[in-house]
Amino acid sequence: MGRTKVDLYQLDDQGAPNGYVITLVGGVPAWASDPNGMTNSKFIDEESPSGAVNSANVTFGLSSAAVTPQKVHVYLDGIRLMSGSANDYVLGIDNQTITMNYAPATGQNFFADYRVA
Repeated sequence: MGRTKVDLYQLDDQGAPNGYVITLVGGVPAWASDPNGMTNSKFIDEESPSGAVNSANVTFGLSSAAVTPQKVHVYLDGIRLMSGSANDYVLGIDNQTITMNYAPATGQNFFADYRVA
């Protein structure tokens, strides 16, 4: 009888796999290597990006570069914003610079969660 291998993936909110969680080989669980290089990554939660929240500024910076753009979640007053040029913000090619499509108002709570290597 042949061996059966099953890989269980954790999915991001777009439904794309973001790494192996566990592999079952012949019914025996074993941790699998992470194909996306995130095994040793860490999370940064509720970081206030650099840049003034003053109703005029649209450019903000994360303290570290994110592993991938899909691993950055930006929030304004607790509401998660959508990335993309037709949405709320664009993440720069450096995976560190956030350019808003509008300036957050003075006093708004602006923060980001993201994953770094």
